[in-house]
Amino acid sequence: MNIPNHILHLIKKELEDKLSPEERVILNHWYEGLDVSKEALLDTRKEDNLNILKAKIKPQPHPKMDFRWIGWAAVFLVIFLGVVEVYNFKNKDLPLEETLVEERFEEFINPRGVRRKLTLADGSIIHLNGDSKVKINKQFSTNRKVFLEGEAFFEVAKDPDYPFVVVTDGLETSVLGTAFTVSAYKGKAQTVAVKEGKVKVKEASDQASKDDNFLIANEQLTYKPESGIGSKVKINPDLKFAWVNGKIIFNQTPINEVFLTLSNWYGLESVELSDKNMKCLVTGSYTRMTLEDIMESIKYATGIAYEINGKHLKVKKGNC
Repeated sequence: MNIPNHILHLIKKELEDKLSPEERVILNHWYEGLDVSKEALLDTRKEDNLNILKAKIKPQPHPKMDFRWIGWAAVFLVIFLGVVEVYNFKNKDLPLEETLVEERFEEFINPRGVRRKLTLADGSIIHLNGDSKVKINKQFSTNRKVFLEGEAFFEVAKDPDYPFVVVTDGLETSVLGTAFTVSAYKGKAQTVAVKEGKVKVKEASDQASKDDNFLIANEQLTYKPESGIGSKVKINPDLKFAWVNGKIIFNQTPINEVFLTLSNWYGLESVELSDKNMKCLVTGSYTRMTLEDIMESIKYATGIAYEINGKHLKVKKGNC
C-alpha cells in the first residue's frame, strides 16, 4: 500500500492518541476511501503501520566510520613521540647547533696597469697593485681577514682583539698592526716582505703551526707550493716598496725584466722583442712618468730602438 507521507504522520499521532479534531477528520476521510473499516485496519495492520512508520520516520543511521586508520595513526604517533623523547633525552646535554651564516665579501679587482688605495672600516689601508684582486669580509671590524690574488701593500691599524690575516693560495700572514707587502701572482713564487713591525707567516695547511716564521722590518720570505717556506732574506725597502708611491726603480736590472715590469705597470697587451737574449742592464728611478718618457731614457742609456702603438710595444736590439 502506498500511503502518503502526511497520512503516515497522522496515523502515528492517532496511535499515540495525539490527533487534533481537525486531523481526525482528515484521517477518517482517508480511511473511508479504503475497502476495510478503520477498526479492522487498526487491529490487523497496527504492527505493520508501526513498522512502516518506524521505517519512514526514524532517523537514518550515520555511516559507520572506519576507525582502523585512526588506530594505526595513533600507533605511529606514539612511536614517533617515543623516538623524539629518547633523542631529546640522549642529547639534552649537547649544545644547540649554531646556524651557519654565509659570509659575504666585497671584491676589488685591478686590471693590469691600474693601482688603487682602499681604506677599510678599521682604518687599515690596502694599496692594491695592478693585475690583482682582494676580497674583504663585509663584517670586517670583527673579522679582519682578506683574501689576495696578486700583490698588495698593507698598512694595518692595531687591534689586539682581532688579528689582521692575509690569505693567499697556500699561505697565511697574520699581524696585529704593521706595514708589509704580499705578492702572490699565479704561477710565481709568493713573497712576504715587512716594512715596519712584525708579521707571522705560516702555510695554510699547517694548522698546528709548529714552526714560527716571524718577519721583522726589511726581511722577506719566499713560498713555493712544492718546497714550502724558504729562509728569511734582507731586502732593500726603497726598491721593494717603491711601487706603493708610484715609483719604478731599476738597479742593474736585466732589460727583459725591465720590459716585463713596464708591461704590468702600464697594462701593455704585448711586448715584442727582436732579440730575446739582449744582455743590457738598466739602472734608473722613474716616478709617475709616462711610458714614452721611460722608454726614451732607456733608449738613451742602451741604444735600443722602440715603437709604441697603443698597448703594444716593439723593441729592437740596438747596442745590447
